[in-house]
Amino acid sequence: MSAIYFSGLKWGIPLTFMIVPVVFAILNLVMYKWVKGAVEKSPMRFVNAFMSTVTIKLLFTAAVVAILIVLYPAFKAPLALGTFFIYLGVTVILSRALLKIK
Repeated sequence: MSAIYFSGLKWGIPLTFMIVPVVFAILNLVMYKWVKGAVEKSPMRFVNAFMSTVTIKLLFTAAVVAILIVLYPAFKAPLALGTFFIYLGVTVILSRALLKIK
């Protein structure tokens, strides 16, 4: 059903949707450096930093989705799916990078 829904629509992507992945990447780069620094100090600081980054990312993602849905109500489906895949991608990249730290 969703394939039929998405294949029949032609969306013009607003510039804002192209900026969101860049903002997520920058945010995750800052968080990576923060958590990497915490790993070197103590396990407790690592856990606190990691949990804080998860909380910040979730709240930031919710705020971005809410703002963009208000600004572009016609793009709810691609906005929700796009934001989900961006969030999933940067979370996987951040977690894999953190697992390599010794």
